[in-house]
Amino acid sequence: MNPVGSLFRSSIGRKILMAVTGVILIGFVIGHLAGNLQIFQEPDHINGYAQFLHQLGTLLWVARIILLVSVVIHIWAATVLTLENKRARGGAYGVQHTIRATLASRTMRVTGYVVLAF
Repeated sequence: MNPVGSLFRSSIGRKILMAVTGVILIGFVIGHLAGNLQIFQEPDHINGYAQFLHQLGTLLWVARIILLVSVVIHIWAATVLTLENKRARGGAYGVQHTIRATLASRTMRVTGYVVLAF
């Protein structure tokens, strides 16, 4: 069996894909934030950052493609896992009661849409 293919076919594999692409996307957000926060320093800092990005050339396009592929895989995996979860459950729960779920885990889908909007 092809190990890469099994990542896309199994539930655990899709969860691994979501985790890996999520880390890639979080890395982009942190890097983007660090670069843009340089606007509050001397003008040489933000100009140096812009020059650094310009010098990356082809590597910058590789990073863009990786980010785009990560977004597509992350959204696809989330959608497929959500549909599988609803199909396996059969219907709504009788009682909606969370015991140890954090606010972040309960609102992850909504915050994902908010991040996508930006």
